Amino acid sequence: MSDEIIAGMLVLKEALRRERKMKLLVLLINCLLAIGLLMAALFAKSRAEWLFLVLSGMAFSVAFLFGRSIWKEWDLNTNPIMDKLHNNNRSIVWVYTIKIDFSPLGVQFWNQHTLSFRMHDGEELQMRAYDTEIPDIERALKQFLPHTTFGYTKEREQWYIANPMLLVRGSDEN
Repeated sequence: MSDEIIAGMLVLKEALRRERKMKLLVLLINCLLAIGLLMAALFAKSRAEWLFLVLSGMAFSVAFLFGRSIWKEWDLNTNPIMDKLHNNNRSIVWVYTIKIDFSPLGVQFWNQHTLSFRMHDGEELQMRAYDTEIPDIERALKQFLPHTTFGYTKEREQWYIANPMLLVRGSDEN
């Protein structure tokens, strides 16, 4: 592997690591919400205690399911994206980014990209990365996945819907 591919894969892993940390933060907030609702149920003096118990149970259930999904992907090498890249990269037929600008009232808070990996079987995997990371990741992926089509167009989406294998690049296509 070239140094450019290795550098891009390290940036990709760092983005996955950051996404895992954000999921852990959401899990923590959800657990705190569930504990808060449980405490409210313990101190409620009316029929509202049942409502708080039900909401707390729901919050704990969501936290459990979310925590289980984080646990499954804890090792970055078993992350579905890394697994596809290392073990079954021929199944990835299309990679594109979607830019997300969060700017309420015209004040820009952050720019993030969602990197979408589309498979030949219709599966889609997504991850988030910063503006500055996208060029390095795309450069590495273009070298690592020479058969894959990069970039979003409406025409490519229609091709993908019709037959994902239409997006597999040959030596002289795309």
